[in-house]
Amino acid sequence: MGIIALLIGILLPALGRARNQARDVVCLSNVRQIAFGLVLYSQDFDGYLPAAQDINNITFHLAIWQNVFRQPFPGGDPTGGGNYGYLKGTTFQCPRVGDGIDGLSTTDYRNNGYAMNISMRGTGGNLAWTNPFQTLRVQQYQRISLIRNGSATLLLTDATGFYVEYYNRGWTINEMDAGFSAGGGMWTAVRHGGAKPNAWNMAMVDGSASTMQFSQVPGAPAASFYNVGGQLPPGIFYAQTNVDSTAKQFWTGVSN
Repeated sequence: MGIIALLIGILLPALGRARNQARDVVCLSNVRQIAFGLVLYSQDFDGYLPAAQDINNITFHLAIWQNVFRQPFPGGDPTGGGNYGYLKGTTFQCPRVGDGIDGLSTTDYRNNGYAMNISMRGTGGNLAWTNPFQTLRVQQYQRISLIRNGSATLLLTDATGFYVEYYNRGWTINEMDAGFSAGGGMWTAVRHGGAKPNAWNMAMVDGSASTMQFSQVPGAPAASFYNVGGQLPPGIFYAQTNVDSTAKQFWTGVSN
């Protein structure tokens, strides 16, 4: 019995690591599939991405459902009864959701997966680009053709919520937290339970995907505007002279 107990003690941690690594692989695969669905959508709509959440409160999950799954949307209620429960267990839910700081959400399943970057230019024009109110960017349709370097511009990432941007260090649940507090959509992202600490699975506008640690996010934490509490909509962020061009490219799709 002692030998068996010893073997179990040795094997269980190894099995746990293997299981978590497998989940990490699935998570990265999910990011790639969703990014591919977004790119396919843009090809059908003159280069425009779906709104993160349009004026009818329809989120990008429903807009690209058929592009991801090649099958009809399940049911006639796009809110899934109010909690978007149809996302449960699908590509839109991270397999490591229970390992994150916030854990599994059953009140809004959009909080268990991935978020679109809403910092790029689109149909909202300069008003959405410079306005501190995120609703204008959440509801606009961003245009891929305006992106100068798709391989260096964020499209999708792990997050608690369904949209994300560099804004004000995550004062609300969907906003980017580039600081070291416990708040913010990305800082509490489910991917933090993965093999690499403080890391996210991210997809770029060109469809490429990889695991990126916090220190690898362009400009973080060196750029001073990643450590202030002020509101920085994309246009204001882009205008700052002390923000590196790679950080501007990463968030807004354009750089000086």
